[in-house]
Amino acid sequence: MNGKMSLRKKINSMNGRKRRIKFIVDTLGLNLIPNNKCKNWNDYKKNSTKNFQPGLENESQIVETLAKKFGCNNFYTNPNKFIKFLERFKIKSTNVRYCYSNHDNTTIIFQGGNPHFVDIVYGKQKYILCIECKNKIGKTKEYDLLYNENGKIINYENVISEIPSFKQIIEKFNNETSIFNILGHNYKIIGNGEILSSYFANKKVDILIVVKNNKLFCIDAITDLDFIKILDSSEIRSCGKNNYKLFTPKHFNSNFDIKKITTSYARMGNKMNVNRYKMLGIYFVRKLTDFIPKPNINSIRQNKATISLHFTINKTLEELQDYYNSRI
Repeated sequence: MNGKMSLRKKINSMNGRKRRIKFIVDTLGLNLIPNNKCKNWNDYKKNSTKNFQPGLENESQIVETLAKKFGCNNFYTNPNKFIKFLERFKIKSTNVRYCYSNHDNTTIIFQGGNPHFVDIVYGKQKYILCIECKNKIGKTKEYDLLYNENGKIINYENVISEIPSFKQIIEKFNNETSIFNILGHNYKIIGNGEILSSYFANKKVDILIVVKNNKLFCIDAITDLDFIKILDSSEIRSCGKNNYKLFTPKHFNSNFDIKKITTSYARMGNKMNVNRYKMLGIYFVRKLTDFIPKPNINSIRQNKATISLHFTINKTLEELQDYYNSRI
């Protein structure tokens, strides 16, 4: 029985690889459709009351490009038409924003509508391919990092639950340095595409698509991560965007110095006005009287650190085409 199951898994794995390669060969080098010709993007702009999500325009163009390639000319704003298909593959309809299908519904393309879901699902009757898409440079979610009075990163279980390989990076950081030691600069993450293996696996990504020079660059996100380059902008930042109530008061009190107060500005109308008074780059107040003559601990805000990876496909279009065409 175990031998049979092992063989079945092996056959399924081989079939999965063949399907991914076939999709990649069909889509490598496709020209990106302009946004004004994208039914999904035009509908979103017309009906959304929210600010446009970063990357959504590029994602919409890729979906429209794939729909045209595979003859999926029917466009739907309600995924419930394909609820049975979604249920078969255990996909929640709330994770889907738009759908495209061919004339007999044997090919369906879903555009994701949830940041915790994949960007695109390419569906056939017996299988699906989950696709992550990026514009030129890919970036993982930027995760907040909490640190203690010694500047060591703590309580990061939620981060490594999504990208387990971050565990080794954070542990290495804590052994080598601290957040307080890198104030004013950042800690570079060095590695290769294998760092992303857990990221793609957790999101169940089969295919990575990156747009370069208005063309689709695609790779197998399960087997070909060595085609990915981790960029120098991958780092642990000492000061992220999000701020919270002061959480290292001892460090603040021991390092507070009126002479080291700096200011940051924001435009209000035609003027640039001071909007923050900062200390060491990570502590700030909105009123100077909360620092002088004596700090008001209850008014002090503090930025958490962050971690993220930036990456791209490190192969030319010709190299990718030669590689995948030889394996179809």
